[in-house]
Amino acid sequence: MPTFEHIGIVLLLSAFALELFIAVREQMNQSVIKDMLANLGIGLSTLVTGIFMKSVAYGFFSTVYHFAFFRPEPSIPLWIAGFFACDFILYVYHWLGHKTRLFWASHVTHHSSLHYNLSVGFRVSCIHVFYRFLFWSPLCLFGIPPFMILFFESLTTLYNVVIHTEKVKKLGVLDLIFNTPSNHRVRSEEHTSELQSRGLIS
Repeated sequence: MPTFEHIGIVLLLSAFALELFIAVREQMNQSVIKDMLANLGIGLSTLVTGIFMKSVAYGFFSTVYHFAFFRPEPSIPLWIAGFFACDFILYVYHWLGHKTRLFWASHVTHHSSLHYNLSVGFRVSCIHVFYRFLFWSPLCLFGIPPFMILFFESLTTLYNVVIHTEKVKKLGVLDLIFNTPSNHRVRSEEHTSELQSRGLIS
């Protein structure tokens, strides 16, 4: 039976195929098409690694959850708390990926493309998959169940691929609250310029 994650993967790959078709039809520069295919290759290697590491992460989360200070029953308030807690951990994790050499070593792959489109969301090194789940594990001590953490991680992963697009313009008030495609484009452009000035990418 298809799960939320399986459906999300199929939708993302379909969106990539559509974007690639448009690029070929509009006869875009060959470097753009080659870059998109390279991004897909990197993404598929990360996806395969991620499928294996899901079970490892779940086992580790379950072990930590065994020592939780309290274990509330699943409820709407717990889901809301879990969402914001996981989102905060994602923010810290991504921030460290930009601010520390150790984590930047794997995150730099994502910022090494010379083009910006949906496929860049796939351009994520598989190396980070082996350790990123450790950042979320402390949440288990505070009663966030492992299945909930994995669900929100999958949800945010899918969303973070979608925001790498130039097709979606400004979204009004939503730009003031969420990490929308428009906001992400601005931050990516600023960061790329900074990396180029420091000679870290060409």
